[in-house]
Amino acid sequence: MREPRCQSSSGFTLLEIMAVVLILGLMATGAVVIFSSGGPKKDFYGEIEKFTAISHQVSDFAIVTGEPMGLVLTPPLWSSQSMEDPKWSYTWKRFVEAPVSGGASQPNWEDLEGFEPVVMHKDIELQVYLDADLWEWQDTPPSDLPIFIISPSGEAEPFEFEIEFAHRQDLFEAQHIEFHKSGRLQWREAWEDKQALKEQFE
Repeated sequence: MREPRCQSSSGFTLLEIMAVVLILGLMATGAVVIFSSGGPKKDFYGEIEKFTAISHQVSDFAIVTGEPMGLVLTPPLWSSQSMEDPKWSYTWKRFVEAPVSGGASQPNWEDLEGFEPVVMHKDIELQVYLDADLWEWQDTPPSDLPIFIISPSGEAEPFEFEIEFAHRQDLFEAQHIEFHKSGRLQWREAWEDKQALKEQFE
């Protein structure tokens, strides 16, 4: 996957950027508290809502810092978890130019400060589509590099990106997160319900 161009940020102090990072971390932590308890329905839909909320905050963070943000998805078989209780996990990283000797720099993906990887509920199963092709992660060596990148301008790579959230016991219909023309990752079914409700009152 080619590395995006890093846009230089201007007009923001280090203190302001650190404040945004702190807020992002607090919101992520709050989301875990809100959605960590409840029955199967709340567990399932809560994971999707949490993923959507965090991705929106990361998109805003990309605009503030002028840095591309990348989504790292970790399938259960890539992690050190017990296979008796396999879980998907994810995190976001930021793209920076790291200084090296001689005054040069090299591109690098760094963890977002104050943001811990999110481990999903054990009943969540993911299918990921990159440019409409199923991500065959089973045939890919484990990696901690992003598979989806969103830039400060709202562009994304790949542009066609979708995650299907399914329940391992098939208790609920599959739900989909996709890259939307608005420049954000959107929960498709929730967005369609919102649009339908809006049309009723027009």
